[in-house]
Amino acid sequence: MLEFGIVLHSLIVGFMLFFMVVVTPSVFSGLNEEEAGNFLRIVFPRMFLYGLVASILASIIFLVISSTIFYIISIISAVFFSINLFYINPTINKFRDEFKRGVLEAEKKFKLFHSFSVTLFLLQLIGSIFILYIYYY
Repeated sequence: MLEFGIVLHSLIVGFMLFFMVVVTPSVFSGLNEEEAGNFLRIVFPRMFLYGLVASILASIIFLVISSTIFYIISIISAVFFSINLFYINPTINKFRDEFKRGVLEAEKKFKLFHSFSVTLFLLQLIGSIFILYIYYY
């Protein structure tokens, strides 16, 4: 059962790295600003939902087998995916829309929330890599 939790965190690391290394650069080099925004509004919620489901499943597994540190990291990751999915992502979209309509203060708020989202994302990646490192080494 432990191995299934490890596989879930391997999937999390994989999709996060794929998104950072392949999807994001491709979107911004291959699409105009409007198309990139529309595409990312579709992809981000799905990515966060996928991560949420994977981290909740891993949390349950690690709780059942009493792997405390893995459970704590997994549940924190699930909380961060939830925050990104249900709060930060819609807020970022709202401020981006306001800025496009000419509300200049919205750009600063957009950048602040985007930075917070990226920080949570990186912490999740580090947490999953830590789990894999501890398991394999």
